[in-house]
Amino acid sequence: QGGDGGFIEVSGKTGLDFHGTVNALAPLGMTGSLLLDPRDITINDGGSVVPLTDVDAFNDPSGTGNDTDVTIDKDTINAAAANVFLRANQDITLAAVSNISIAGVGLTLSMQAGRSITLNSNITTNNGAVTLTANETVGSGVNDASRALGSAVISMATGTTINAGNQNITLTVSTGPTTNNGSGDITLAGLTTTGHVLVVNN
Repeated sequence: QGGDGGFIEVSGKTGLDFHGTVNALAPLGMTGSLLLDPRDITINDGGSVVPLTDVDAFNDPSGTGNDTDVTIDKDTINAAAANVFLRANQDITLAAVSNISIAGVGLTLSMQAGRSITLNSNITTNNGAVTLTANETVGSGVNDASRALGSAVISMATGTTINAGNQNITLTVSTGPTTNNGSGDITLAGLTTTGHVLVVNN
């Protein structure tokens, strides 16, 4: 008769594998969220996969320095019946031939990386906002000890697209107060929306 969707988080001490499905919809309330959070996240087509709840917080892997690397099957994200949050203490990489296409109406995708975000495939939502943040701050929960040297970038490969329907696309590289900080370039390809596009490199 009411209520909102819940918060789902999957964590592991030194490794994460996700083969399940997630549903945090609420017919009469707000959609819930799924969070996954290791050191590096690679989104690929097939292979070893982890649940999205393993990569939705910067401290999810509880090993020293959050030094776990995770590979997520793109189909896990595409099938999620929840807003998706991917949080990596270092990098997030969307591999080639691994298009993200979230079917649920209004479901959002958020990627937050302690260093860089690289897109080698397309991202499409069904009128859901897309937010990419590189060089995320310690204040937001990043474990600075897990971030290797190097400037943070957001990079879209030639020919790739982000399509958010009628919702906003936001891409930010911050100069967050991390020990190894450095704000690099934002390289864009195709951005499609009837909402707003905000690109910030500060």
